[in-house]
Amino acid sequence: PYFENGSYRIAKLMDRRDAPDSVRARHILIRVEPGSDTIAARKRIDSIYTAFVGGTSFDSLAMQYSDDKGSGQQGGDLGFMTQGKTVKSFNNYLFFEGRPTESKIVKSEFGYHLVQIMESKNIQPTVQVSFISRPLEASSETDKIIFDQATQFASVNRTRDEFNKSTSGNKINKQTAPDVQKNAFQLPGLTSARDVVKWAYQVKLNEVSPVFSLQDNYVVAVLTGIKTEGSMSIDDARPQLEAAVKKEKKAQQIITKLSAAASLNATLESIAASGNQPVKNTENVMFANAYAENIGYEPKVIGQVFSMKENTISKPIPGEQGVFILSVKELSPPTPIADYNSFKQQLLGSLQPRVQYGLTEALKKSVKIQDDRYLFF
Repeated sequence: PYFENGSYRIAKLMDRRDAPDSVRARHILIRVEPGSDTIAARKRIDSIYTAFVGGTSFDSLAMQYSDDKGSGQQGGDLGFMTQGKTVKSFNNYLFFEGRPTESKIVKSEFGYHLVQIMESKNIQPTVQVSFISRPLEASSETDKIIFDQATQFASVNRTRDEFNKSTSGNKINKQTAPDVQKNAFQLPGLTSARDVVKWAYQVKLNEVSPVFSLQDNYVVAVLTGIKTEGSMSIDDARPQLEAAVKKEKKAQQIITKLSAAASLNATLESIAASGNQPVKNTENVMFANAYAENIGYEPKVIGQVFSMKENTISKPIPGEQGVFILSVKELSPPTPIADYNSFKQQLLGSLQPRVQYGLTEALKKSVKIQDDRYLFF
């Protein structure tokens, strides 16, 4: 046995044989509709098979009698097919049971087929493997043990400080969910956490919850913060501000190093080599598109491209994801617009879907909306 994707599995080799990777076949279908006479359909396909064996061409029989009108007009030709592209019984005959030029009646959920294999390609060894799979799930005994542990934890740790002390350095999986909206249904690591969210909007700061049973998890939560409407507090804004300041200072350091390297090197390649960075190329950069290959989403950087002349090297440019030095190899003038009416229709087509959204947002801003859905759902 081996473990894979949350389950223990046992595999057994059932068969080993040579099989093609693609087959060309033709067929004549006598369709069997639900509730119709299968005996009559079988007699019809038997008669067609007898006529074929007696010398009547497959093409003419398919064109005259096949209920698959698409292939019937092609003499029943289905073209080349790969494994798994058709129903099971049909697939098994084409790839494992049948032989080229051999004909046989095959039954499927569509009805009766007179099938002939015309050509097989790339015959190679294949295997058939059967699996028995059993998911790894907690037993009722294990479930009870974990529930008892969660209940004990919730009863002992009734304050935020006690909660934090008990989870510090412990094997308990503690996660933080910042900025939980009142209508949220999910939390980090929990796909169905609506009960926890509803609880959080009904209790006081630092309160510890009872045990929540959420699918395969038992959850104990503590409310660590409440953000009121209005401007963000300094404490709430601090992580974002610190990240922005660190990013700016880091960019300044990189700009200083790159500027020094640029003063000593005349080419983009030598500047890149001084910082152990590769030179990357990108094509078809457009002023109207703030994203470019090997650059990413960089509006400021891409805007700078169109202020440069060919074969010049820019100064270091701080962007969203790093600091860039650019060299423009070629500038192509825009293609003149031949038909402004057509261009106008293109613009309207791209802008019209935004109208409904814009109207909805304008209505929201024009009135005061109190969203109390979280009290009921």
